[in-house]
Amino acid sequence: MRMYPKPKRYGAHVVKRGKYEGALHVSTKAFRRFRGELLVLDHYLDTWALLQESEETTMARIILILQNILEHEIELAIASKVKGTGENEDIEFASKIEQGYVSFKSKFEWLFNKTLITETDKQIMDEIRKLRNEQVHSRPTKKRRKLKYFDIQLMTSRTLRQVLTDVQPLVEKLRDISGSKEKRGIIPPRFFDEEEWNCK
Repeated sequence: MRMYPKPKRYGAHVVKRGKYEGALHVSTKAFRRFRGELLVLDHYLDTWALLQESEETTMARIILILQNILEHEIELAIASKVKGTGENEDIEFASKIEQGYVSFKSKFEWLFNKTLITETDKQIMDEIRKLRNEQVHSRPTKKRRKLKYFDIQLMTSRTLRQVLTDVQPLVEKLRDISGSKEKRGIIPPRFFDEEEWNCK
């Protein structure tokens, strides 16, 4: 199974070795230029080329990232369990994931069929999958689309919190299955602290 290394970020991380050891890393001019080009293009495409409100675009990115996080953790969980079973069918399924495309739905249904996740867990992941598909295959509209998460309007603070509090335990469960030591959650520290978000 794929084991993804931590990405190298051109941000303010501490240099580990060399003559600048202990100092903050500074990105190159070429990278900063490229980053600027990406931001300009992103803003142009969102604002002018695709008739969509900025918060809708941001929500679509969040749902996509949440699905990607879940899919990554699922792959690690499947890899861990297949090592222990030795069944040909499971080994073949894991090999397909490693070598090519296997749908997100097929992956979480495999876990469900192995009784590693509950019906509720499966429903949450399927809801994330359906939302992601609706957002990816959307067409420009003059009005905001009425996307829903379990029959409640998606584009509200309440629903965003519900999505996060549904997905966080799932991520933790998948890490328990795979034996992952990753402790970083999907909910930022103090994200739900009301006082931090009040405008003064």
